[in-house]
Amino acid sequence: MLRGRVEWVVLGYLITTLSLWSKPQTALDPLLRRYEQLRRQGDRVAAEAIFCYLQLHHGHDPQVQVLLAREAMRLGQWDYALALLADTLRLDDRCIPARMARAELLRRMNRLSEAMQDLEVALRQAPQHDLAERMLGLLRLMQGQWDAAILHLTRYINSADDQDGDVYCWRGLAWLRSNRPAAAEVDFARASELAPDVSEVWLYRAQAAENQGKLEVAAQAYARYLAANPQDTEARLAYVRLLQKLRRPGDVLRELRTVLELQPGRREVLELTFQTARQLGQYHLALEALEQILQLDPDHLGMWFQKALLLQNMSRPQEALAALAEYEKRLDKKTRPGLLPRPTPILLAARGEIYRQLGQLDKALAALDEALKLNPQYGYAYSLRADVYWRMGKVEAALDQIETALQINSQDAYQYLKQAEILVSLRKWDEARKAVERAVQVAPEMMLAGIRQATTLLLLTRWQEALPVLTRLAKKEGQHPADVFYAQAILAGLQGYWDEAERSLEQFASETPLNHINTYNLACTWSLLAYIRLRKFGALNSDAQVREYKRRALDFLEKAFQLGYRDRWHTVHDPDFFCLHNEARFWHIVGKDRPFTEP
Repeated sequence: MLRGRVEWVVLGYLITTLSLWSKPQTALDPLLRRYEQLRRQGDRVAAEAIFCYLQLHHGHDPQVQVLLAREAMRLGQWDYALALLADTLRLDDRCIPARMARAELLRRMNRLSEAMQDLEVALRQAPQHDLAERMLGLLRLMQGQWDAAILHLTRYINSADDQDGDVYCWRGLAWLRSNRPAAAEVDFARASELAPDVSEVWLYRAQAAENQGKLEVAAQAYARYLAANPQDTEARLAYVRLLQKLRRPGDVLRELRTVLELQPGRREVLELTFQTARQLGQYHLALEALEQILQLDPDHLGMWFQKALLLQNMSRPQEALAALAEYEKRLDKKTRPGLLPRPTPILLAARGEIYRQLGQLDKALAALDEALKLNPQYGYAYSLRADVYWRMGKVEAALDQIETALQINSQDAYQYLKQAEILVSLRKWDEARKAVERAVQVAPEMMLAGIRQATTLLLLTRWQEALPVLTRLAKKEGQHPADVFYAQAILAGLQGYWDEAERSLEQFASETPLNHINTYNLACTWSLLAYIRLRKFGALNSDAQVREYKRRALDFLEKAFQLGYRDRWHTVHDPDFFCLHNEARFWHIVGKDRPFTEP
């Protein structure tokens, strides 16, 4: 039933009060107007009482039938509302309010031709009706005659009813469709005040705000609309695109997963989910989406290649090699008969990186050599070859590779970061700092460059210089959660706010899927907190908090290896862990039989 529960005492009192209208000859207009006024004012109890009274005493009156239908429309009971209006029009086919209400409902149901037919019939029947301008305005809106719609709706507002939220919504839509979003937003704001339960107002208000660059206002309006219309996948995807502009990948991923629950095999949504999950380091979710894409399109070469890269990021190199082999097999099938598919530099670099992860450094070097023969300008291959040489103990050769890459492209921030990483392992601190500063200079928005700069300054005990760097990083939006929490926790620790630092890391651990990368990053941050407490605040190794921070760092590091992390070389040379090198447990975790040079 439409009628909600109202306390019988209140209902009885109001029915008694309204008894003078109970006679059949009494006009209903005052009661209907009073009901609408109370509903707009938000006085639900009093409005409900009048609603129940009208339903009880005048339930068969056409005006009351229209009221019942409009209440059903507000509750989303569209089929019931349509049936009520059809019954009303069967009894009185000249009931203009019923035709108006049915036209509005049919429009919401996207049955535009039927809606326009109802409006045209009503206008022929009663061209001078009080609702004529309202009907003409809605008709012109559906016909795409924006200026005419604005004219008629404005006339209706000025002469008949300036409290009609639907009319403000329609006029706002006409403004919006005619590329006048500022005027549209004013009308939508008014409509949302008068009719907050009309959800389409919030959708159009979101569009108007977005067109004006008011992205946060638009995001709030989209959220309000979707709360009432959770099944509207197109609106949700528009919200996703807005969230991408706001650089809120976590929210993007949440909305995409909601769309996939409603439409599991939608290709564009699966691809967006893959990209966003990979960006956030949620590799298992990214792999799940990628597998579904390959089920829909098994011959998608790009996705087989992406699968190889993703599995490599997940520290699953054998599976990555298998995916790469599948990519090459399918590429071979697409190559013209008689021609051999020529491996590309990108493919060879990917193979070299996987071999490096497997510890097969000679094979990695051979693949990278081949990639650079095909493209001597391929900077990424130089960076990978530098890393392989470094792991082979050929440090000078590694640094030479970086210098060659920088001669090709002096604006490649990643080359400077790799150069700094190697220089830190050699304890060439000033040179490493200059390389990191150059990376920040050429790529000021790169979060990784900022983090490396902060870490280098901490290792040099240049605390005051590290503070502004960390402050800037901690406020950055749209970044990987691990990076932001790292900056927030280290900044708090540097200022001696240990409780805040601990809460930040505990929050990250509780809110973020702990894959091997996120777990490794948590280990790094706890280790740096121990280092700051030792070096900046003069704590002893026996200090309880130092011991606790080291314990947490080692726990997370051990967990990272359990989850699949396997790069022992990087772990030993990672400056975040230098303060753990005097801990026997650290060497037990990374392994005693180490095929690499001691730092």
